[in-house]
Amino acid sequence: MKIGVYSKNTGRDLLQNVNNLLIINNISGWQPSPETIVFYSGTGVKLNDLNPSVQCLPLADSVTKLWGALAGRRQVLPRLLKKKGIEALLLFDVKDVVRTDIPQFLLLNDRYETAKKDIPLFQKLAGVIVSSEKIKTRLIAEAGVDARRITVTKAIISEGPGTVDPAGQERFKEAVTEGKEFFIGADGHWTPASLVLVLKAFSRFKKMQQTNWKLVLTHRGFNPETAFGNVFGMISSYKYKDDIVLFGQSASHTYAQALGAAYAAISAKTDDGFPAAVAEALSCGTTTLVPDPFPASSFPALPAYLAGDEASLGTKMMELYKNESLRQYYIEAIEKHAPLNNLSGGLEALLGGKRR
Repeated sequence: MKIGVYSKNTGRDLLQNVNNLLIINNISGWQPSPETIVFYSGTGVKLNDLNPSVQCLPLADSVTKLWGALAGRRQVLPRLLKKKGIEALLLFDVKDVVRTDIPQFLLLNDRYETAKKDIPLFQKLAGVIVSSEKIKTRLIAEAGVDARRITVTKAIISEGPGTVDPAGQERFKEAVTEGKEFFIGADGHWTPASLVLVLKAFSRFKKMQQTNWKLVLTHRGFNPETAFGNVFGMISSYKYKDDIVLFGQSASHTYAQALGAAYAAISAKTDDGFPAAVAEALSCGTTTLVPDPFPASSFPALPAYLAGDEASLGTKMMELYKNESLRQYYIEAIEKHAPLNNLSGGLEALLGGKRR
């Protein structure tokens, strides 16, 4: 099978939405392995984090240069899709629907808000992939999408997280945080508001704690500065900037080590999507401070703070620090809870249906 991927903002959509990146890499690893081709506008985008087996074709046709991205989507891209024998096309944005008979599937962003002008475009899609039942329900009510055309994947869980031995965790701390204990913020999307929330909460914690703990910030295992450089620039003027570590995994230091070695993780995610970063932390045995309300039904007991309130988050961080037995209670709750598996099978079944 040949699967195409397209977005006029491919670089941004891949770098800033880790779930899209993981889905594409997950597809390229299916057996039998499909041929996956990413079509994107412009030639200056670096897609280094894709699997080597994924082909990348920039839309650098002279027509695109002359008439812009709209011409590329309406004329150049349809011809390329036909020429390459694409059997299914994945999109990141409903506005990127292409004029083609090839079945098109939308990987809907967790933060998407329904717009009236998008409703006709949804009707042209063969399927929509969302990460939660709540988003599915909203899409049916607000955009009139047939429930049978919506697939819930509950996000792709990164392959990196998993059990890490205590010795490996200690090696990570020695190398990355100078042997200091640390909290880790590992969300899949960073905004100025979410970063300010975590930084202000950490400031409160530092003032109350009066020691040398660190704060590790990551983008689900990727260096957050790569995708959100304009957001993370504020750290240069942060009072405790020397205690901030921006982490991107490598062969020596993995995402699993980072999560497993953390004293606790922090999530600021408040949209309706599946909290994959929280699930990844739990898979490494690390409890996570989460905003209230939180979809607790599918997760073990977790320490919760008032969403958007740095004072509440800072207080909860301090409570965990001062009360090790409370932290152990949350860790034991993780161990007793059924594991959160990689639930991407819905996507494979959806596209697999097009093979027959």
